[in-house]
Parts: sequence; C-alpha cells; structure tokens
Amino acid sequence: MNNIEAKYNIDDDIRCIDAFLSECFTISDTTVSLYASSEDTIPGIDEPDFSFSERVLQFVEQAGMTPKEFYSKANLTRQVFHVMNSNRDYRPTRTTAFACAIGLELSLEQTKELLMSAGYAFSHSLRTDIVVEYYIRNRIYDIDRINNALFHYDLQVLGSA
Repeated sequence: MNNIEAKYNIDDDIRCIDAFLSECFTISDTTVSLYASSEDTIPGIDEPDFSFSERVLQFVEQAGMTPKEFYSKANLTRQVFHVMNSNRDYRPTRTTAFACAIGLELSLEQTKELLMSAGYAFSHSLRTDIVVEYYIRNRIYDIDRINNALFHYDLQVLGSA
C-alpha cells in the first residue's frame, strides 16, 4: 500500500460522493419572483462588494498564511497569485475559485461568499460543484484527494500548478 492509499481510500470517497450526488439531484419545486424597482438606479451600484482578489487577500491575512503557503496549498502557480494580487478586477475560473477556497480551508458559507465575489454560486446541476461541496461539508481540504475524485468523474481538477 503506498502513502496515498494509507491516508484514504478513493473508493470510499467515491461511494460517499455518489450518495451525495443522488441527494443533490433530487429536485424540489421553487418559485422565483422578480419585482420591478420604482427607483431609476440599481441598488448598490455605487458601492460594490469586495472583489474576489480583495476577498482572497482578506482570508489569507485572517488565516495567518503567507502568500506562498496559500498558493501552494491551493495548487496555484506564483504567476496566478501575482495576477490575482495585482488586479482588483481579476475574475478567476470556477475551478480556481474553488482551489482558493480549499487552500484557505473555508467553511461552506465562506466559500459561497468567495464564489459570489467572483460572480459564481454553487450549483447542484454541476458535478464539480457537488464534489467540491461534499469535501467542504466534510472539512476535507486535501486538494490532491479532491482532485483524485474529480479526475475519477472526468472533471477538471482544481488549481493551476
């Protein structure tokens, strides 16, 4: 048995993820209502939320991590981190945003905040989202383990390194 097998068994992860997938694909009826605003302006347009880059840097600081610790743990290259750090309007790919959440060991709520700052949201219609959500819910932040599961389902792995 090699070191990776000693830490965990991917087959156990896959069985749990498959069960989680079946739960996530149970569709419930919801109603969405849109209300027209009597205002001529869009609420919040003058005061946008923190950008993705700003949010990541806040989480890195709160975690007490060095930039290198963060981008290594998130499976990102130094170049990607540099672009993220130097461009307030940087918009990551969905998998890069997930990699950042894993590298920062964010809770599910914090991950939702981070995704929202990049213009994304979790979706149970996307298998990648379900796999990542499964690991975050179970507080498993080993990016190699998560990438093995994503690879098993023929999905794009997290990070850029």
